[in-house]
Amino acid sequence: MPSPQDLTVLAAELSPDAIVIDNQIRDADPQILRSELRENPSTSAIPVILLDEGEHGGGEFLSRHADDASLVSAVNTALLSNPSWR
Repeated sequence: MPSPQDLTVLAAELSPDAIVIDNQIRDADPQILRSELRENPSTSAIPVILLDEGEHGGGEFLSRHADDASLVSAVNTALLSNPSWR
């Protein structure tokens, strides 16, 4: 599994509109990856959504049990709240 730094470099190269990270990602700490993405000037404006085991949603977190419509809604909300994407 690539390191958080490797994934940050890949995100900088690909420049996705948004990134969804599963909190159960193997061999990497999603919080460290999110921090790396935020600290890198090339990726700091990319919205990041974390999938977790909780039943809550909102902000940067979405339940792993959410349906497809909820995921699409969360990504749309993240994109629309990102001034660099508008």
